[in-house]
Amino acid sequence: MNFNKQVERMVAFMDQEGEERAQEIDAKTEEEFNIFVGQMVQTERLRINNHFQKLEKLVEKQKVIAHSSSVNNARIRILRLKEEVLEDVFNKTREQVIKNLSYTNEYRETMKNLILQACIKMLVPKQHIRVRKNDVHIASDVVTEVAQEYTRLTQLDVSLTVDNKFFLPDSVIGGAEIYDRRGKCKIVNTLQYRLSLIRKLLMPVIRHYLFGINPRRKYFE
Repeated sequence: MNFNKQVERMVAFMDQEGEERAQEIDAKTEEEFNIFVGQMVQTERLRINNHFQKLEKLVEKQKVIAHSSSVNNARIRILRLKEEVLEDVFNKTREQVIKNLSYTNEYRETMKNLILQACIKMLVPKQHIRVRKNDVHIASDVVTEVAQEYTRLTQLDVSLTVDNKFFLPDSVIGGAEIYDRRGKCKIVNTLQYRLSLIRKLLMPVIRHYLFGINPRRKYFE
């Protein structure tokens, strides 16, 4: 009975530590992302105001002199422009993240945290790390530290190996994928995956800030 309680406490501790580590990484990534997006949004907002004013005047004019199809086409153009602006914001953010990878020490720490977080989520004795080809040397450099931190947080030993045969595409920007020994279970923790999560979270906020409240929308996304 005491053994079961000890196991339950250990599992609860691992869950808490893993969640706290995940929250720390998420908070740091989101803070950097928010600062950059905030600066970019200010610039983009000024740039698109002129476009929207011209298009809105066109819509009003067409309401009077054109058929409904022409009005709808103009509205579609406005919607497309809005989507293009949003896409531009996130593309520039992605470019900035790639640029920041040149800071080796900072990226090394980011890689270590991303790998550690994924390993804790996987939580098996033998784990396989797959990264971009250019990141193999960094992953190999931090793997011992990751294993030590993993053991400290979970009170469990782990064997980590870095894949030197198969690599992630450069499109993932950075980070890692973790596999179990048989390669059947996978944890994705790449920078591209992180950006996609943040994008999904912040999209309604950025849309509201850039374009204001949509009177036809009853609920916020």
